Amino acid sequence: MREQHRTPRKRALLGLTACLALGLSACSPDADTITAPGRVASAPLQQRTPVEDQRAPDALKLSPVKRDASIMQRFALDEKQTARATVIGLGHNVTISPEGGLEVTPVPAKTVSGEPVEWDWSFKLGAPEVRGEQGWQALGAPEQVELAPDRLIHRWDGQTEAFFDHHDRGLEHSLSIPRAPRADGKIQVRMPIGGTLMAQASEDGQRVELFEGARAPKPLMVWQKLVVRDAKGRALKAAMRVEEGQLVYDVDAQDAAYPVLIDPLLTTPVFTATGDADNARVGTGTLIVESLNNDDFDELVV
Repeated sequence: MREQHRTPRKRALLGLTACLALGLSACSPDADTITAPGRVASAPLQQRTPVEDQRAPDALKLSPVKRDASIMQRFALDEKQTARATVIGLGHNVTISPEGGLEVTPVPAKTVSGEPVEWDWSFKLGAPEVRGEQGWQALGAPEQVELAPDRLIHRWDGQTEAFFDHHDRGLEHSLSIPRAPRADGKIQVRMPIGGTLMAQASEDGQRVELFEGARAPKPLMVWQKLVVRDAKGRALKAAMRVEEGQLVYDVDAQDAAYPVLIDPLLTTPVFTATGDADNARVGTGTLIVESLNNDDFDELVV
């Protein structure tokens, strides 16, 4: 009696269970019929695509986001020898002028409702000058510009070099000094600061913080990890300071073997915020910025 009330779906499940339990060769397309051993159903096999011919979907083609020309994970040079890149470790766009100065600007962003965000800050650092016996001397436009995927090199007189390396830690802005500029064994390099950010050096000279204003609770970017070594790999004593609108490097290079490499890092600061603290403002705003990691999808920033 119960057999008469079984639904087609229940009969199909029972047939499949029996087929698997008995280990029989095959089941017929009819779910109520089990093919006995030695009488294998002769249904044609379905054609399968060879593994080597199978392809994963192309994420770039499927992306609903159109890439913006200002989002570039690697350096690109234009016809005027201006280099541009989006430095992932910094989270901002970087432009390097033919003279060796750099400018940092925000990555284009929009609100979750699609409205563009108008950023009101920028940071500029002019081309380097080296202090010699006759005073400060500008390097001027480089004689040679060399481009690699993650590195831009400016060369003067075939020996003095500036390196711009961008990676997941930020932007390294290094300067190689080929010979002693002064008889007292000191090296001084300065670069004019421009833009809207305020620069403040730490007391130990190992950090220069960049703020959006005098009341900003935390820096937007930081110059730090100033490492100076001579040609023998010896670490030299060095410090950074801000003086009269200039970022200045002071290096004690007495008895140093040249060339000497001055190597600081521009990065974003690491800080800790407690969500329930007063004025923490954690999670109070969201933005959408265009792809930072080259996957062609917008990023949601909280």
